[in-house]
Amino acid sequence: MFIIGATKKLQKELNRQIETFDEKKENNINLWIGNLFKISRYKCVIMMNCETRYCVVLFRMRKKEFENIEALFQQQLRRNLKYDGISNEKINGYLKESKYLYTNTFSRSILGSIKEMVYYSEILFSEIGIDNPNMDYINKNLNNTIHLPLGPHTPNELMKSKLEEMYT
Repeated sequence: MFIIGATKKLQKELNRQIETFDEKKENNINLWIGNLFKISRYKCVIMMNCETRYCVVLFRMRKKEFENIEALFQQQLRRNLKYDGISNEKINGYLKESKYLYTNTFSRSILGSIKEMVYYSEILFSEIGIDNPNMDYINKNLNNTIHLPLGPHTPNELMKSKLEEMYT
């Protein structure tokens, strides 16, 4: 089960039931925090994995996209993981979970990292333009950024090693 800690801004757009859960009982690789932000006039969503800081950015979100956010998230996550060289077998093993639980945010550290990635994504969007952005390029660059809590590793390195550890 994917557990998404949604910020208040994102909760307003999602129109989903917000539930409670015990963070200690869950496998951390399935914990994500999502936030809503804007690039120019477009709504965007960033989802960040709590254990690896691996992130997925969804661009140009409208009402119909928010109704189908789980499928969009899985589709972009699959593309990101494939782009990072992770095998289809491991991706399918990880993404076989199709149930989602939405809750309040539960990690201030992740929220700080999300804020930093939003800033970097604004720079990347200004660099390549917002008319037809290459989301694979943006996500790849964000996941190659070193975060202080991770030590000398990038999020894509950590996600790759976690998935290899879980699905070998």
